[in-house]
Amino acid sequence: MIPKKIHYCWFGGKEKPESVKRCIRSWETHLPDYKIVEWNESNFNTSCCEFSKQAAQKEKLAFVSDVARIFALQKEGGIYFDTDVEVKNNFDEFLENPFFIGMETAENLCTAVIGSEQNHPFLQKILDHYFSLTVFKEITNNQIITNLLNEGYKFTPKDDFHNINNEIFVYPSHFFSLDIPKNYSVHYFIGTWHEAKENPYKEHLQLLYHTKELIKIPNAKRELNNIINNQKLLSEDDILDLVPFKNILHYSLKKLKSKIYKGYR
Repeated sequence: MIPKKIHYCWFGGKEKPESVKRCIRSWETHLPDYKIVEWNESNFNTSCCEFSKQAAQKEKLAFVSDVARIFALQKEGGIYFDTDVEVKNNFDEFLENPFFIGMETAENLCTAVIGSEQNHPFLQKILDHYFSLTVFKEITNNQIITNLLNEGYKFTPKDDFHNINNEIFVYPSHFFSLDIPKNYSVHYFIGTWHEAKENPYKEHLQLLYHTKELIKIPNAKRELNNIINNQKLLSEDDILDLVPFKNILHYSLKKLKSKIYKGYR
């Protein structure tokens, strides 16, 4: 069983911004009986492997946390949170799982929230991978962990629930990553590992999720027609302005050709 312990990483010794403090307060609010452990230079050896050592030397501290989070979970068990994760509900129901994680997209896992018992074999597999690297490269840990899960457990990425041999449980992206009314946490993708001041990735994931949900609605075409033409809550311009013109043109020509073809039959 996963212990009631939260791990997070804060390397570099800088003052935590208010956004981070707000996220930590959310952990304390929704998980009041969980012990919170900060991992930093005082309790984690950044030179434990070449990947972490070189990342620290280059001041790429988020990549140091990629190793530290796995080390912490393997050593003590618990739940790891990125410092830009806001908890919105209690996590107790996931503690029965030996290991859990969520999807970020249809292709990659979300490594901002990971829960595990100590000494889980998949955690050891991840650590072994990092310790085998002799040169530091800026490869995100969600790519690495997704690939390792595929190699070791024949995992096929899909934004859905996966039970892998009752050892690893993978949850859909709306559980731990997306910002929707009912979920367990939201990952803000602040992205301390990249240099850009603005990161549109979160907006991309949100739009992708809601667009897919719209497509799955029964009679979505009829309802959209009602919203635009009857209720007049939106105009066709509101919708079509979001779609690149070349795609509108391509779609229109395809439909026109189809109608012409049917007309000659």
